[in-house]
Amino acid sequence: MPRTQIRPATRPNHAGQPTGWRGRIVWILVALALAVLGANFFINWDGLFLDDLPEVTDSIDDAATPFARGVAFYNGEVVPQDKAQAAVWFRKAAEQGDADAQYRLGCMYADGDGLPQDTAQAQEWLHKAAEQGAFEAWDRLSVMYNAGQLQPREREMSRDWLRMVIQRKKAKEYYESGIRSYTGEGARKDVENGVRLLRKAANLGHEEALSTLKKEAELRADREVLKADIRAAQAGEAEAQDCLASRYYRGKGVPVDKKKALFWFRKAAEQGLVGTQCFLGYLYYEGHEIAQDREQAFFWFSKAAEQGNPTAQYYLGRMYSEGDHVRADMSRALDLCRKAAEQGYLNALDWLGGAALDGNVEALFILGELYENGKEKEEFVERDLKRAALKMAERYVKGNGVKKDAVQAYAYLLLYTTFCNGEAPTAETKNLKAALERQLTPEQQDEARQKLAALKEQARQPKR
Repeated sequence: MPRTQIRPATRPNHAGQPTGWRGRIVWILVALALAVLGANFFINWDGLFLDDLPEVTDSIDDAATPFARGVAFYNGEVVPQDKAQAAVWFRKAAEQGDADAQYRLGCMYADGDGLPQDTAQAQEWLHKAAEQGAFEAWDRLSVMYNAGQLQPREREMSRDWLRMVIQRKKAKEYYESGIRSYTGEGARKDVENGVRLLRKAANLGHEEALSTLKKEAELRADREVLKADIRAAQAGEAEAQDCLASRYYRGKGVPVDKKKALFWFRKAAEQGLVGTQCFLGYLYYEGHEIAQDREQAFFWFSKAAEQGNPTAQYYLGRMYSEGDHVRADMSRALDLCRKAAEQGYLNALDWLGGAALDGNVEALFILGELYENGKEKEEFVERDLKRAALKMAERYVKGNGVKKDAVQAYAYLLLYTTFCNGEAPTAETKNLKAALERQLTPEQQDEARQKLAALKEQARQPKR
């Protein structure tokens, strides 16, 4: 009986794939599955590829700073141009201390660009930016000064800024010429001339020039620079004379020789080098290893103070306040220390605080004005303002060194509260205020407020 041949329903082909009718069913099912998957793929195409892309929007990024928002509105970037809205954001940034925003806001007020033209507001914001070292703000203030747009007090202050603008420009020019000559890049190499120009830049406060000179001294053991200093000093270079004097005074590269130091310091000071004039005044004032001579100190401090040096202004102010080899003049002393304090000289601020605590009304209001204008916000200034105002109130209540005057006492107590910035007064101060208010009629309280306003106005008058 022949064997029945049994054939499998499917058999593998060379690729191992099923064949036969069952295989065809499998292929049909696979095709259907792929079709479903493919349709879903195309339906969700955007989600597969676009979810990872950043969203395209015509609005400003939520994380943008107030200044960046102001720039966007001012330039019409991303959002439609709106200078009024730009001013809102610039002001917000400016109030947070952003110097760039303060400068932009000041320019908008100065030019009437998106804001009503307002010179006073322009000055205020440009001053704030300039105080933070914004060179362009100094430049703009100098333009306003030359155009006669500044008020008397601002004109006086802007003379100093104009001087600083000129000095910075000179310093930059000296540095760029000096570094080219010193390195030989873009010019014929001449180390001696390069050092001379870098020294001029350093004397005007250029930090990179000072750093370059320091490195030069270290790398070459100061020998070549010393030779250049000696030759230049003997040729009459004021900056070189000052450097040589400092070497002899400190023994840097040469033996200490105070007589030679004093000789070269005087040579440089006589040529108007402001830093040397101030230092020479200090040497004579303190008598550091030279004979003390307060008349010479007064002479050289006066020379430096005329050029706006804050250290000299402070020491000269002290001499006027103490009648030290000059006729005592407290008003002149206060004016000099105010000028020094406006440049951030902390010793002058401390002296003004002491004068205010001793009962000097003008010193008290100078401190108050500096604080209100944002010149200085150190805690000790605010502390001294409050203490001085309260002390003056107590003096007039008790007649301590002054005639008893409840109206005047109440005026100073009101001043004290203005310096508290919302801080709760002490129980003792509350009791004092309540007692004075019970004692004074409403008319007398109004008189106290008028006295306070008059004193403030008097203290704000520019001094000559």
